[in-house]
Amino acid sequence: MYASLLSILLVTASASAETVPINLGECSRFALKAATDISFNGVSTTVKNGDIGISPGNGLSGSYTHTGSILLNTKETTDCDRDFTRAYNQAVAMTCDAANIFPELAGKTLSPGVYCSGSSMMISASTVTLDGKGDADAQWVFQVATALTTATTTSFILQNGAKSENVFWALGTSATIAYSSSFIGNILAQTQITFGSNSQFNGRALAFTAIAFESGSETSLPDLSAPITDTKQKRVGNTVQTSSQDAADFDITNCVEFAVNAGTSVNFDGDVTKISGLVGVSPSTAIQGNHEFTDAIYTLQRNTQKAKDCAATTRTLLNKAMDLHCQANHTIQGNDLAGGLFYPGVYCSATGKFTFSAATIRLDARGDPNAKFIFRTETTLSTATATSFELLNNAKASNVFWAIGTSAS
Repeated sequence: MYASLLSILLVTASASAETVPINLGECSRFALKAATDISFNGVSTTVKNGDIGISPGNGLSGSYTHTGSILLNTKETTDCDRDFTRAYNQAVAMTCDAANIFPELAGKTLSPGVYCSGSSMMISASTVTLDGKGDADAQWVFQVATALTTATTTSFILQNGAKSENVFWALGTSATIAYSSSFIGNILAQTQITFGSNSQFNGRALAFTAIAFESGSETSLPDLSAPITDTKQKRVGNTVQTSSQDAADFDITNCVEFAVNAGTSVNFDGDVTKISGLVGVSPSTAIQGNHEFTDAIYTLQRNTQKAKDCAATTRTLLNKAMDLHCQANHTIQGNDLAGGLFYPGVYCSATGKFTFSAATIRLDARGDPNAKFIFRTETTLSTATATSFELLNNAKASNVFWAIGTSAS
């Protein structure tokens, strides 16, 4: 099989992935389908929708939450085995143009078509962009003779009609999706698929042997994944109930004009700090140091009603943030957020504090301009020199909240 795959990679294209849709048949219902076993290790993994199937094996182990069906050695899983083989053979039979041979995809923007590697394929810690050119049916097929591997924090951008359900990975051996990566598409692997801790997957994982999740990941069927909903828990007897946390609960209207508002003092030390917004303090009035407003509309608010209203709003939002439930797979192990990719939701620290090494943190709103990111720590927040943020897919700075129990520096 591998020899035939290697031979087709070098033929000039005569067919296009855009015009030959791949049919997954009975496999379309599955979020995860393996032949031998599926294991969920470490912190619980969330399978948001789609069925879990195993055939001919029946090994299902570990901690996970799931809303679909568990199918072990059923007619549906047997039919998927048949359709898996048919879809895989269809994918690898498509002709790959010599110009589309890419053993490394990091940083590339790819139009619909067939892409391939005669050996392995790698995605380094970067973003891959798939551009549908306005065609909602556009298809991408990636033929890989051996293994697909991603680096930590790999992610994808889908634009101009591109959909994860139309992305196919036909792998001669295995797939390894690294820690905190975001991956998309239908993975058809001849051996094992492994998802690293805190990875996000929007697609179908179909493996001819096993599937393993290291810890605290999330997977959903392609293009059915809504932004993560913030939830608030309350305990009634021995039952934990959840209810949606309305975005309006984080209304910052009273603070929206302020760049800075404090309770005791505001100090601008050293060189002049330029400010675009009001500077307030309440109930104190101490504001000192070198500062310069970028516009005459911005002023100092020393214990004014505006400063008082913003102070009250700050206390309210801090209390609400601390009361929000932090999903198990959103608990940051260690405490360092450096290099991470985060989707809308509530995040907290396993150690009670957050730190940033000198790296970029990416926030992906998944196309929702109202999506909120809430980071909660019981003690401190500290950053290293040159820390930065990248806002993706309609993420906004105004929708990012840091609830800090003590101080930030």
